[in-house]
Amino acid sequence: MFIENRFPAELHMVHVKEDHVSQDGTVDLDAALAAEDGLAVLGIFVTGGADTDSATWFDVIANATKDIADSNDQSTETVLATVNLNQIVQRINPTFSGDFNYWYYNGSLTTPGCQEVVHWVVAEKALQVTDDQVTYKTKFCHINPN
Repeated sequence: MFIENRFPAELHMVHVKEDHVSQDGTVDLDAALAAEDGLAVLGIFVTGGADTDSATWFDVIANATKDIADSNDQSTETVLATVNLNQIVQRINPTFSGDFNYWYYNGSLTTPGCQEVVHWVVAEKALQVTDDQVTYKTKFCHINPN
């Protein structure tokens, strides 16, 4: 399944080991990047085809992506948004049980300097969102290929 399919987008949820997060929530990224176990990323494939009513939970992500894509300076654009992670988990592991299939490997960041410090967990099941929501994501990636 994995080798045969291509997906129009991916969602990466980056996690920093709590040893590198201060009491006020500030992340010591340099320390996390220097540590062998400083970062973990949950990668989730995203595909279109969902009807609008079943994908409204993804609007906050699609709209934030659109706002960044439409900004004059994407490198400094910040969009604050609240995301209900249960909405994502329910779709990649609907029974909240051992049915969650994934691939695990040690790899690198996907952005420059591409440090090889990431523990990757890639969900086998893709998130299905609307075609318009995927369009926002792919528009952003074509504008800013990093």
